[in-house]
Amino acid sequence: MPIPNPKCPNPELTVGVGRHSDVSTLTILLQDEIGGLFVRQKDGDNWIHVPPIKGSLVINVGDALQIMSNGRYRSVEHRVVANGSNNRISVPIFVNPRPADVIGPLPELIASDSVQSNLLQDSIPEQLDSVPERSQQSSPTQKQGLQKDTQVTSSLPARPQRNKQLPQRFKDYQEEVYMELPPGFSSTASNLISTPLKPRSTTAFSSNTLIFFLKHYLLLSTRSLLESMAPTLAHPFLDSSALREFVINQGNGVKGLSELGLTALPKQYIQPLEERTCMSNIVPQESIPIIDMSNWEDPQVAKSICDAASKWGFFQIVNHDVPIEVLENVKDATYRFFRLPAEVKNKYSKEHSSSNNVRFGTSFTPQAEKALEWKDYLSLFYVSEEETSALWPSVCR
Repeated sequence: MPIPNPKCPNPELTVGVGRHSDVSTLTILLQDEIGGLFVRQKDGDNWIHVPPIKGSLVINVGDALQIMSNGRYRSVEHRVVANGSNNRISVPIFVNPRPADVIGPLPELIASDSVQSNLLQDSIPEQLDSVPERSQQSSPTQKQGLQKDTQVTSSLPARPQRNKQLPQRFKDYQEEVYMELPPGFSSTASNLISTPLKPRSTTAFSSNTLIFFLKHYLLLSTRSLLESMAPTLAHPFLDSSALREFVINQGNGVKGLSELGLTALPKQYIQPLEERTCMSNIVPQESIPIIDMSNWEDPQVAKSICDAASKWGFFQIVNHDVPIEVLENVKDATYRFFRLPAEVKNKYSKEHSSSNNVRFGTSFTPQAEKALEWKDYLSLFYVSEEETSALWPSVCR
């Protein structure tokens, strides 16, 4: 499924792909030289960049394999940041169980009920209860559907939902500001911004009043800064319906927006603060394992893969015997498809594609997402050579 992330005017305000885990057994990722993939560390909320290595493939464990391994291998959250300088593409290949398959921990991995429970409790990632719905990615709905449709035999322990509300200290701060407004002052932010903050009486400021003003000005300054960081797009996209018509219905996608030469990010793509990448959470000195596959038969290679899948859930492989020319051809095919005119790409959209196995789109569920992701995608499910020849875009065959 090729995913391009076009150049973005305000990359700090949005995401290329939001934090998620994959529902797959394994995901094999080919990324270009731009980079932008980040993997979450096991503990805390720190993130590790996965730098692109020419000729390498990134492998990650999906939710299905975590279940099948009884929690020994980890399905880990990852994300892609938007880029303000370059267009980026990636090609993930999802290896999934069939929807009707029955999956569960392999019998030889179940020592006892207590061991099984402990392994799962230690390894189920926290994001299972909090990821927005996306194709081929984990969401609460998909998690439930995976357990129901495939008759998963393991009981996944519940995790507390990630709190997306303002921290309590900010809630208290906001309540204090508006509840402790001294007599004689307007309670509207517009008046406070446009008029000097001074009492209408000659009563001297008390220390509490001074603290109040300091708090109030800090709050208003913060709001002003946040608003200035979140500009809205000028004509012709004054509302969501106009943007939807251009991006989705006409098939221009995010690539079409990027090519308009925008100087400000459309408000529909501005992500909540908690979804954006905070550079202070990036751990530069760490990286996922890089495994040399030149000797497949070496037991040490197998051990390295198992260790990486257990500790990290991610690793890169080099010298894997897939010719560089093949990988470059895949990237070239992706570029060729997304350079096609909008009306040609639009033939493969949800509304017009002749097959559910071929789908062009932007974001994953734009009708349901409160904030859209800065990406387009082409989803290709391989069923047979015959269907590929008949239904896939000719530039991708």
